[in-house]
Amino acid sequence: MMVELILDNPWVEQVVIRRVWPDTIVLRLQERRIIALWNNEHLISELGEVTNIPVSDYKEVEKKLGCYLIKIEGPKDFLSKIVARAEITNNLLTTINKKLLHLRLTEQFSWEAKTTGGMTLRFGGDDLQGPMQYRLENFTKSYPNLANKLEEKDTGLPEIHYVDLRYAKGFAIRTKNKKNKSLENDSSQPCLMKYKGLATG
Repeated sequence: MMVELILDNPWVEQVVIRRVWPDTIVLRLQERRIIALWNNEHLISELGEVTNIPVSDYKEVEKKLGCYLIKIEGPKDFLSKIVARAEITNNLLTTINKKLLHLRLTEQFSWEAKTTGGMTLRFGGDDLQGPMQYRLENFTKSYPNLANKLEEKDTGLPEIHYVDLRYAKGFAIRTKNKKNKSLENDSSQPCLMKYKGLATG
């Protein structure tokens, strides 16, 4: 009964009760770790589970956790796949000083992402030649030289704001001139990565 009452709190992931002889009971609580905002309707835990924490509280959740929640969208049966893909995508983006803000799997099963700095990435579907991870890796390896060439070419300091990665061995880009560089979430990390490597349970 006590365990059920404690687990009614949406912030509690796990409860362990241990009796210490002769008359002591020790409670150990595991707080639920929130990593993402799912379809603007649910907060997702580190275990990839939908929680009962009110989605309206997500800004307070970010403040409490000291990180930001990646927004993920897609069909409900693909939640675990989208969370895993978000982690891979963010890891590759950090190599070019970007972070993932939003990952979406459309109804046509096409992948799209948005990053810090206002960049949009279009991957297409998993049926395209070359895995999504490989195509993004190819872009991140090319990005430093490409960005340098763009800055040398134009005194307006253009930046890449759209990348089409639906090609097996290449990509297409669109640029725009920098005005006020977006610093949204640049100083914090995704909650998805904050808990990586921490023991659970």
